[in-house]
Amino acid sequence: MAGKAVFMLEAKNENALPVWVSKDSAQKFLEGLEVQNLSPAFVPLNNFFGAACLGTEGAKFAEVLAAPVHGRVPLVYSVSELRAKLKT
Repeated sequence: MAGKAVFMLEAKNENALPVWVSKDSAQKFLEGLEVQNLSPAFVPLNNFFGAACLGTEGAKFAEVLAAPVHGRVPLVYSVSELRAKLKT
């Protein structure tokens, strides 16, 4: 995040939300960017899967990148794929 703004990455010409399982992994990724004033933010799973992120159709991103690492292809989920998995 930068202030209250969420930092997105581009994937397949759409906005993608990068997520990591630990603050350290996110911080390491941020160090490889040329963007200033970014910091990792903890989001509880209930909030992430709830209305704040994936629970609404008005999400500002189309995909979720699982633990991206510079120079490697991340695991990519569409928001609709994650929503479908949550319903099962």
